[in-house]
Amino acid sequence: MFLPPRWLQKDSFPEATTFLAAELSDQFLKLLQEVGPQSNEAILVPASQSLALRSQLRTELSRPDDFSPLVLEGMLMTTVAQAGRSLSRRHHGKPPAWLSRAKELLQDFAGAPPSIEEIAHSAGVHPAHLSREFRRQFGCTPGEYGRQIRIQQAKLHLTKTRWPLSQISLQSGFSDQAHFSRTFKRYTGSTPLEYRRSFTSQ
Repeated sequence: MFLPPRWLQKDSFPEATTFLAAELSDQFLKLLQEVGPQSNEAILVPASQSLALRSQLRTELSRPDDFSPLVLEGMLMTTVAQAGRSLSRRHHGKPPAWLSRAKELLQDFAGAPPSIEEIAHSAGVHPAHLSREFRRQFGCTPGEYGRQIRIQQAKLHLTKTRWPLSQISLQSGFSDQAHFSRTFKRYTGSTPLEYRRSFTSQ
């Protein structure tokens, strides 16, 4: 996540966590404000993008050399700029009606998710056009968005019910508990059980 200047941040982690904070130059912040979102907006980096960034940062920090500061700065600036560009594009008008219908379809499906072809047919557009415009407007692919919806549903079940994990995995649309646990940790950084305990212990 990118936070604008003078924003305060408070985080709570359920377990030992490595936290990396970086301050960007005034020149870059000024440029970002000119071409991207307003200075009072936070920028959330999409999960697909942040996973790659974490891997690159871990590799660079584990074997630093004289060029590491330059490489790290480039990584972070590029990531923030790309995320800011996606946010800026999404702010320019409402998405077309057919794209909103495609998004709603992903929110409402139960069981096996629809294919790109099925979503595109329902929206009345070509699958390639759907994929391109969905990412441009919402910052992720239809598949990534559908997975995020499932994770949000699972979070709600974990905090509002006492259902066993096997039941939550099925209710949230995952094929089995193992798949659910792997995907949940990939997107949240903690297992479903750790996530639930972090709320029940408060």
